[in-house]
Amino acid sequence: MIECNYLLFFYFNIYNKLYLNLIFVDYVTRYRLFVVTVVFYCCCNEFYEVGFKMMNKKTYLPNQNEVERKWHLIDAKGKVLGRLAVKIAEFLRGKNKVFYTNHIDCGDFVVVINASEIVITGKKIEQKTYFTYSGYPGGVKLTPYSVLMKKNPERALLAAVKGMLPKNKLADKQIKRLKVFKDDKHKHSAQLAILAKTN
Repeated sequence: MIECNYLLFFYFNIYNKLYLNLIFVDYVTRYRLFVVTVVFYCCCNEFYEVGFKMMNKKTYLPNQNEVERKWHLIDAKGKVLGRLAVKIAEFLRGKNKVFYTNHIDCGDFVVVINASEIVITGKKIEQKTYFTYSGYPGGVKLTPYSVLMKKNPERALLAAVKGMLPKNKLADKQIKRLKVFKDDKHKHSAQLAILAKTN
């Protein structure tokens, strides 16, 4: 559309210059140039109208009540903590969907099993610590991940995923849809069975 407008403007400038220069252009040439200009103008308008009708100017914005939430089962056995948390955060936020909108909660449910067998690379198992604060003076607790993975591996994964979610009210709803279990036993078999039937 912009290129047609530029060509039309350029063509009209040439026509005006030749039309005003009566010494070098006779009436027959002027008439031919006028006919060509009118035909070119009509073609440009036709292409513009067809392109305007074909262009979809509406963007689909999902409604909060219309979002269909699915259930995803992830086996964390042998998976790296950070890479697994990235994938989980993507499902919780709904970034795998085509209608993803950052200010609407359109994520799914995620069930993670075998959290006790998550792999932590490098020296993070010895150097990384889990920070908690009770709110009282002296209430700071630093737990090494070597202790945390043996005592409560679910909390390590929850902390990693929560750090990858946005810091707003949506994250509070999204993190509640994450269900983490240390072994392969979980209590969401009914939801996953319905999902398997629908797929």
